[in-house]
Amino acid sequence: MGSKTPIRRGTRNDITAIFQLLTVMHAENGEGPLSFGKTTGEIGTLLDSGIVLVAVIDDQIVGSIGLYEAPLWYSDAKRLSDLWTFVHPDHRKSRIATSLIAAAKEAAAKRGLTLNLGITTPIRIKDKMRFYEHVGFRLIGALYAEGR
Repeated sequence: MGSKTPIRRGTRNDITAIFQLLTVMHAENGEGPLSFGKTTGEIGTLLDSGIVLVAVIDDQIVGSIGLYEAPLWYSDAKRLSDLWTFVHPDHRKSRIATSLIAAAKEAAAKRGLTLNLGITTPIRIKDKMRFYEHVGFRLIGALYAEGR
């Protein structure tokens, strides 16, 4: 993609479109059943008290990152962490993820916070790890689920 994808703050008017995008994310990772009420509630909470950034192409939300401010469980120092970071599969060969993360870094810097991004999908983990390292992150842990 030659031009930069517009990134903007999400609004309550975006809840349905963000939910639809996250439905695609869930279909990819398949971890647990998807709850419409819980998912839209979390989106709404982040729209009200966190940060939701969206990438828009032709009036369609094609990527999003949802961020919340909280400390690690053992510290009082807050961080800005993602609840989700997702780009629709049709737009993955673009710079959308890079643009979303750059906007998230800027939001964290404005608050004087460290930005944490997680990977909670079994799909293309090593590719995602390389990408996060490429855009300036370092590995600080991992998440494991019981079973195969």
